[in-house]
This record gives sequence, C-alpha cells and structure tokens, in this order.
Amino acid sequence: MKKQVKSVLSMALAAALVFASVGTADAATTAVAGNATANAAKTTTAASTTTGGSTTGGSVTGDSVSTAATSKVTLQSAKSIYLAAGKTATIKYKVTKKSTADKIQTVKVTSSNTKLVKVTKKTNTSAKIKALASATKGKTATITVKSGSKSAKVKVTIKNPTKKVKAAKKSVTVKKKKTATVTVKVTATNKSAKTTDTVKATSSKAKVAKVTKTTTKKGKVTVNVKGLKKGTSKLTVKVGSKKAVVTVKVK
Repeated sequence: MKKQVKSVLSMALAAALVFASVGTADAATTAVAGNATANAAKTTTAASTTTGGSTTGGSVTGDSVSTAATSKVTLQSAKSIYLAAGKTATIKYKVTKKSTADKIQTVKVTSSNTKLVKVTKKTNTSAKIKALASATKGKTATITVKSGSKSAKVKVTIKNPTKKVKAAKKSVTVKKKKTATVTVKVTATNKSAKTTDTVKATSSKAKVAKVTKTTTKKGKVTVNVKGLKKGTSKLTVKVGSKKAVVTVKVK
C-alpha cells in the first residue's frame, strides 16, 4: 500500500514539474513575440512618419529651402538726374529674383560722395536721396543700388544754374552748304563747372540756316550752323532762362 502511494506521489510530482517547465517556456515565447511585435510597430510608425526627406510630428521639414538669389536690378527711373542743392528725389528700381521660390536679397543703396548726396530712406523698390545744402553746384555723385552680386547706378548732378549768357560775336557769315560755329559765353553759378541748364538753339529761317549740333562745355555753348541758301537768319541760343541772339548771313 505504501509503495503504491509513493508511486502515485512521484507521478504527480513529475507531472507538476513538466507543466511548470512548459508554462515557463510558453511565457518566454510569448514575451519574445510581444517584443518583436512592439519593435515592428515602432519601425512601421517611424517609416510612416518620415516621407520624402521631411519629418512630421513637430520636426523640421526639409523638402524645400528658400534661398536668396537675385538675377538683376533694373532702374525704373532715369539713369542720370539733376538735383538742386538742398532738394530731394526718389529713385525707383526693380529687383528680380532668380526663382519665385527665392527670397529677395538685401537691397543696399549707397552714395559715392555723401558730402554731395546722401541716401535718407530705402525699400526693396525705391530710395529717397537728398542733395546737401552745401553741395557744390555742377559736381556729381553716383548712387549704387545693389542686391547680391547685381547692381544698377544712377548719376546725380547738382544743378548749376546759368546766371548770364553773351554771344562771342553778334553775327557770323557762312557759305551755302558750309558750316559755321557760333559761340555763346555762359556764366554759371559755379564758374568752375559747366551749366546744367537745358540748351536750345533755333533758327528763325530754317530753310536759310540749319542748326546741326549743340555742345555744352564749361563756360560756353557752341552751335554748328549750316548754310542752306542765300539769305539771313536769326539764331537764338537759350540756356535755361537766359538767351543770346546771333545774326547768321548765308552767301
């Protein structure tokens, strides 16, 4: 009887050990499988949140980065202007980008001579300049508009008004089909520089004498007149608001 009981107990103990062993193995297998599933899920999530070089979920996007590049700077106003001392003017320009995705590069506007002209205000499309009250009449400064490696320049001349004009000769004689030169002495506000006033020369009888060329230099204006047919014409040379009249005789 005792032997039978021991046998039964031994068999029960063995069965318990086998069951415990199998349970442990199953648990370990389940844990490994669970870890693998979790890792796979992480991998899937990472793959789904990173697309085309950009990362979502609060990270920095790197699909397209705007750069600053200028293809050209074009003046929208005259390349040469006259400005009276103490006065202001506005220079307009257009900065063209290389691509619509690009940003406009910083626009710099500078003066070659700040004792004559200075830049008082600027934007990406215009700049305001001012000629100093003490600026020397007849002198020039260059305003440079620059964006990146591209630039445009504007020549600014301080106005030098005419005070007086006088014809070197009251009359000149020229042969038909020949050309004569009429000289008018000009006294500008600043005598050491040429006048900045507009010069206009006209003939009272264009069929007798014709104006072919007008040149302005420091202290004078020269006018070329061609004789067309015999007769007499009055040549009027107007410099600013001042004028001189010369008689042209054609032989």
